[in-house]
Amino acid sequence: DEDMKNISAKKIDTKSINTITLKERLLLGRFLWWSEQVILDKKVVTLCSGSRFTDGDVPNVSWFAGEVNVNWCNFEHVHDCLRARRAVS
Repeated sequence: DEDMKNISAKKIDTKSINTITLKERLLLGRFLWWSEQVILDKKVVTLCSGSRFTDGDVPNVSWFAGEVNVNWCNFEHVHDCLRARRAVS
């Protein structure tokens, strides 16, 4: 995940990096909890740059107060805690 630190969804798009969608991230989280009791995004926030809202905003997924949270951020937003996850293709 460190190589995806401080990269906006816009830059990911420009570099043509294949990243996971919101649906894929939610399914991955459920699977990892079911199989290994692992909770994703306790320390970072997954930027789901494979998904977009009509205005270009990108969903992100975090773990807060004991539950999964889905929020939206600007296409150009960069933050230390945001990390995209590469999709296997």
